[in-house]
Amino acid sequence: MAGLKTALTLEEEKRKKIEVKIIEERRQVAKAVEQAILSFKSLEKLKNIKVVFAQEAFVKGFDLCQKKVAKRFLELNFGFLV
Repeated sequence: MAGLKTALTLEEEKRKKIEVKIIEERRQVAKAVEQAILSFKSLEKLKNIKVVFAQEAFVKGFDLCQKKVAKRFLELNFGFLV
């Protein structure tokens, strides 16, 4: 009976050590993921992609607005906007 208690205690200690190790490894993975995300966000290429996207979105929005205004006010000349 005492041998079983000792074996059970040893197994519980092993389990606790493994749990602690798993928690530490999860923390390390989380740190690595966070660092990877920060590195990716700071890439110059990503910044350029954002700028190009914003420019294209602005131009498309401006063109759409210009067409709507020109359609609504047929008597006005918006040629100077082109």
